[in-house]
Amino acid sequence: MAQEQGFRGGAWVVPSFLRKVWQMTLRNLRNDWKYKFKLLLNSLYTAINLALFTVLAEVVQPNPGALPADYEPGGFLKFLFVGTYFWACFTHPFEDTVQCLPEETQKGTLGLLLTQNISIPVILMGRFWASFIISILLATAVVTPFFFILDMVANIVAALPWIILIMASMTLFMMCVSLWVASFSLLFKKTGVLSNVFIYGLKVSTGMFFPIFGLKGSTLILESVPVASGIDLLRDLFILGQPVAHGTASTVGFGWQETAEHWVGFVLQSQIIGVIALVIIALLCIKVYVKKAKLLGMIEAY
Repeated sequence: MAQEQGFRGGAWVVPSFLRKVWQMTLRNLRNDWKYKFKLLLNSLYTAINLALFTVLAEVVQPNPGALPADYEPGGFLKFLFVGTYFWACFTHPFEDTVQCLPEETQKGTLGLLLTQNISIPVILMGRFWASFIISILLATAVVTPFFFILDMVANIVAALPWIILIMASMTLFMMCVSLWVASFSLLFKKTGVLSNVFIYGLKVSTGMFFPIFGLKGSTLILESVPVASGIDLLRDLFILGQPVAHGTASTVGFGWQETAEHWVGFVLQSQIIGVIALVIIALLCIKVYVKKAKLLGMIEAY
C-alpha cells in the first residue's frame, strides 16, 4: 500500500510542476499586458532591425560559397531577414528571464512566491514562456507582410511540420540557456552586462549578421550550437521549402554537409545532443546555486 501511494504521489509530480509553470506563465502574461507601450516598442524594434538589415543586404555581399547557390537571387536579404525574425522571437525572452529574479526581489514578490511553494525553476520558466509567447506573436505580426513580399509563404506552409519541430527544439535550448544564465543571479546580485554578453555571443555564433559557413574551419564548432544549425535549416525551409547542401570540403573544410541528407542528419544530431546537454547543465546549476544561496542567505525567505 505504501509503495502504491508513493507511486501515485510521484505520478503527480510532473503534472503539478507543469501546472505551476502554466500558472506563472499566465500571471506574467497578465502583468506584461498592462505595459502596452513596451509591447509597441518591441514591435518597433523588430521593424527597425528588418529595415537596417535590408540596407545591409544591399551594400554587403558574402564571400563565394558562404551561402548555398540555390538561395539566389536575393539570397542574402532573405538570409538576414529570417535570422532577424527568429532572434526577435528569442531575444526578449532571454533578457526577461535573466532579469527575472532581481526584478521579483525588487518588487517584493519573490519571497511570497517561495512561501507558496513556487520553486526557482518554475519562476524562471514562467517568465520565459510568457515573454516567448508575446515575442513570437509580435514578431510574426510584424514580419508576415514581408513573407508575402519576399514570396516565402508557400515554402513555409509546405515545410510547416519541420519548422515546428526544429523551432520547438531551439526554443527548449534557449529556455535552458536563459535558466542557466539567470541562475548566476542567485549568487551574484549585480551581474552587469552578463545577459548582453551571452545574447550577443549567441547572435554572432548563429550567423545573424553573416553566414558562418564563410568562416571555413570554425564552421563545425559554431554549427554544433543547436540554435545555429536550427536557424540555418529553417532558413533553407523558409527560403527554398526544403533543405539543401551547405558548403563543400573545399569551402568549409570538412565535407560533412556535402548533401542535403548529410546536412539534415548533422542538424538533428546537433539538436539532440545540444539540448540534452543544456538541460542537464541548467538544472544542475540551478540546484547547486539554490543550495548555496540558502546557506549564504542571499535571497529573501530562504
